[in-house]
Amino acid sequence: MVNGGHTLAVLVVTGLLAVAGASVAAGDAPAATQSDSDVPDARLVVEEVSISPTTPLVGSPVTVSVSVSNSRGSTSAARIDRIELQYRNGESLVEASDVGSLSAGDDLTVPLTTTFAEPGSKNVEVVVAGTDADGDEVRIARPVRLVVEQTDPIVELDVTDPTAGVRTNATVTVSNPTQGPIRNVVTTVASGGFERLSRQSAVAELDAGESTTLDVGVRPERAGDQRFAVDVSYTTGAGVQRTKRVGRTVSVSPLVTDVGVQVTQVVGPPPGEQAQDTLASLVGSGSDSDEEEGPKPPRARVRVTNFGNAPVQDVVVVPNASGASLSRQRVAATLPVGESRSVTVDLSALSGPTDLAVAVDYRVGTESGTERATLPYRPERGRIRLTGINVTQTGEDTVTISGNAGNVGTGAIAGLVVQAGNGSGVVPADQKGRYFVGPIESGQFTPFEVQVTVTDENQTSVPLNLTYRVDDRLRTRTVRLGFDDRIVNASEEATGGGSGFLLVGLLAVTFALVGIYVIR
Repeated sequence: MVNGGHTLAVLVVTGLLAVAGASVAAGDAPAATQSDSDVPDARLVVEEVSISPTTPLVGSPVTVSVSVSNSRGSTSAARIDRIELQYRNGESLVEASDVGSLSAGDDLTVPLTTTFAEPGSKNVEVVVAGTDADGDEVRIARPVRLVVEQTDPIVELDVTDPTAGVRTNATVTVSNPTQGPIRNVVTTVASGGFERLSRQSAVAELDAGESTTLDVGVRPERAGDQRFAVDVSYTTGAGVQRTKRVGRTVSVSPLVTDVGVQVTQVVGPPPGEQAQDTLASLVGSGSDSDEEEGPKPPRARVRVTNFGNAPVQDVVVVPNASGASLSRQRVAATLPVGESRSVTVDLSALSGPTDLAVAVDYRVGTESGTERATLPYRPERGRIRLTGINVTQTGEDTVTISGNAGNVGTGAIAGLVVQAGNGSGVVPADQKGRYFVGPIESGQFTPFEVQVTVTDENQTSVPLNLTYRVDDRLRTRTVRLGFDDRIVNASEEATGGGSGFLLVGLLAVTFALVGIYVIR
């Protein structure tokens, strides 16, 4: 509960009732001080003094109820002229006049209400003044000791944008305005329309002038204007336990659940990643490792957005495709209002085109839900096409072939190597017969240049071997460049366990070694 203001403890000390110059008869209450030296015929007695509240606060009304009786041993009735609460120095706090008359054995009770402007111990007394049947004055006094404490703790309550059925934290700020510490400050929810979700929030001690903020987890049960209240209990410096209730009316919004799901096919490597070091896997690196680098597997990206007005909890993506086993993925433990989170789903298990069904399970407040989306999955295919071929005689029997290797497919190609092949009358030139192009993304191209040595002047074609990885398989295509106005179609063969690969297209390059030219 919340730390409260200062508690006011009241100690009532019963004083002895003195009778001026006389002894007390057996069975009678002690007599109060009389104004006369002789015992009057009317013997007034203060039977009881009660204080309400028992822990008076600065500036708050405190009522001192005084019960007065005329002893049965009295031989005269008495008229009560006044009953007064005053300081011991005679300063009056409050007075009641012409209270009434008492016969022997009668009694009456008079409430005296006043306030105190300062905290602390108050040495006050109750004075009863009356007159007996002979006109003699009768006066008695009874001391009363009060301890007045400072005001209650200052409590501020805040509930920000509550939504029906959804947990929210109510913040309770407690300040101690007293001159001493208060202890065992505990905050408890006191409103029936708000379910308490957390245990009591408490602080062991709050020093004078200090503040503390306590969080109380609650769940509004319904929408609309609701009265929210908390009880703050505490123990004052005088050891008195008190409770203060603080409340306010809050507007609870109806729950709106709106979870958006977007599924897209990922094209190319993940952001920040590139296919690297693939030359070793294609042409051999001398390493004993069997692990091969290659393009990333086919993937789909699932983006979940919270368009509602309450946090979405335990968001999980469940992908499904016919004939494939796909793993569930956790998106977020909590998805705040207006925010998005994404996960990537590995589609390596999909063997071909299919419809990918994605279910997103979540929880909002006490309710669970599922949103669904479908992606028509089409595997990415990389396709190589050579363009801009130029042939230059760079030596007596050396020919340099240059051009561009372009990827006209929808998927990436990893680690392309262009290498002059061995053929009748043609061998790769030393050191320059192989060219590593590297990875090529869809829609991109990269230049290459290789050299061959022509050993037969009657040679009619030059073979080029294109080795690369696509769809996680190693492939080799052989392209033959024809001489002497002959057009030779490209042929292809698969290696590394790959299946047959359809030809990209026809490469037609016509040139002559003597007086070289290119037919376009």
